[in-house]
Amino acid sequence: MKMIKVWIDEELYDIVKEAADNKSMSVSEYVRDILSKNSYVDITLDFADVYRYVETIEDLKQKINSILPSIFRSGRIYEQEAVIIRHTLNQISEKVNDTWRYVTVMRADMYDSVRKKLYHTVRQHGYSKRHTKEALDRLEEKYNSGGTSSDL
Repeated sequence: MKMIKVWIDEELYDIVKEAADNKSMSVSEYVRDILSKNSYVDITLDFADVYRYVETIEDLKQKINSILPSIFRSGRIYEQEAVIIRHTLNQISEKVNDTWRYVTVMRADMYDSVRKKLYHTVRQHGYSKRHTKEALDRLEEKYNSGGTSSDL
């Protein structure tokens, strides 16, 4: 048998110790139990790049929309060209809408997939509602206190 040493802060130790006590286990037994069941969840959802993409397209669309009336009134562009620019704006708008539909579908699929895996793990390893609620409460508390997903 091999030994692993891990250094953690007092707050995390208290959480692990409490969870182990709730299961009538030592900390070592509890950690081995978690590792043997692979009963951890690591979720990272980052749509920031899509948000930036959509914001950029919206900014471009607004800029073009704001100059079209001036161009047309000044007579320095033909109406046909203005129609082409307007058509291009409509294409950009359609692309933005397609992107949001894609993001929405992908997000829903991802949430459903994670939820199914989580429920399967909970059923497979027989966690009680009491322990699950306590763990979720601790995670929610940590998240609401400004922790990041990597802190969980």
